Amino acid sequence: MPDHYATEEILHASAVPGTALRGGFYADTAVMLLGSAAESGELSAPEDGPVNWTTHGDMSEAMAAALAGPDRGETMLELTGSETVDLSGIAAIASELSGRPIRRTVVPDDEFRDGMIARGVPLERAAMMLGIFQASRQGGFTRLAPTLEQLIGRPPKTMRDVLGESMAS
Repeated sequence: MPDHYATEEILHASAVPGTALRGGFYADTAVMLLGSAAESGELSAPEDGPVNWTTHGDMSEAMAAALAGPDRGETMLELTGSETVDLSGIAAIASELSGRPIRRTVVPDDEFRDGMIARGVPLERAAMMLGIFQASRQGGFTRLAPTLEQLIGRPPKTMRDVLGESMAS
């Protein structure tokens, strides 16, 4: 996200001591994209790529641990999940967990953006969402780091964990 990067640059240039926490992509987004695919049998979205999904809970624990713990002497901490999963993988996991086949279909970028706008999503937000898909297919969310697991003292939740919890509720 350009705003996040710009903020990191401003903080770094300020010479004020501190640590930026750079998180993986929130797994709630995948749950939202999955939507009603368990009923419809189809997960439709633009072409994507692997993503290092993280949960809000794991991120919160890591942030608290980073704030309460000793200074690590690092200006940026990468907080990512321990795996990357694309939407085809999410459809496969959801299929297995639901017991119903879910197929992944790719929607052209302009059709996805125009569909969001037709549903009342502002152009800027629709463009941002599309940009996330474009970034993922260019490898923008593939980097994995052990820092999240180190800070929370256990493996972070996987996408299987997240989808299992979501589908159980």
